[in-house]
Amino acid sequence: MPATQAQIDGGKAGRQSIEFDNVVAENKNGVLMEDALDIWGQRKTKSKTDVLTENHNYSVKNPDKASTSTQIQVCSVDRFCRLFGINGNLKIQFNQFFGNHGFFKNTGKDKGKFQQHCINQWNIDPSKLDPKNEIRRCRLLLSSVPEGDKLLNWFQDNMESVLTFVFKTSFNNPANIDAIADTILWVEEKDNYSSKVEINIDTLIRSIVSSATVKIRDHKRFGQSVIEIGPVTLQMKGSGHTASAYHSMQFNASLNDIKKYV
Repeated sequence: MPATQAQIDGGKAGRQSIEFDNVVAENKNGVLMEDALDIWGQRKTKSKTDVLTENHNYSVKNPDKASTSTQIQVCSVDRFCRLFGINGNLKIQFNQFFGNHGFFKNTGKDKGKFQQHCINQWNIDPSKLDPKNEIRRCRLLLSSVPEGDKLLNWFQDNMESVLTFVFKTSFNNPANIDAIADTILWVEEKDNYSSKVEINIDTLIRSIVSSATVKIRDHKRFGQSVIEIGPVTLQMKGSGHTASAYHSMQFNASLNDIKKYV
């Protein structure tokens, strides 16, 4: 089966990322990190350290420009909730907001199942949902999530742990200290090593936690689909050709937004 354009572009981006990681490793006299078993010892997970040196564990970001919002962490709802011990009604809210219920494709069949799920499982009238941003994407905007403020409150109360997960650890075992990032190397111009900005992750996290308030972005076109955690945005991953990719939790940030906190 021929590769789609998205798959081709994704592969190209992946190769470019590896090539720039090599540039950083050469300039820092470091080595590229290999992936290791996750915190549960069940499967390999991506190291948050891209380049390991004698003094620092670098997480490398190489977007087009400083204003480009780039993915810094992506994961399934189930793995995230397992890591943070989220269950009960709060887990249902996670499932609703990110579309984690088994209906994934933009097809009439899945949309119909999702609407029945709203009625039978959540007692929600699908006729009151946004046809494009909710029914078509088989998820709820925060404005439709019952007691959705509790979801925001959870991220506010757990901001430091979430940011540590996003920037430093992901699903890596903390005992594997080489896989835990301590510094972000973020370039202002793609592939331009001389434009690098180095940011201590612990300092960044402390700054965000001390001053940021978690809130929902109320977009005129897309509705309440994006959660803001200081400079970090969180939303349902809206692309991908597999169920696990399409309804993942996607954390993004830009260097310009990060700079406001350092």
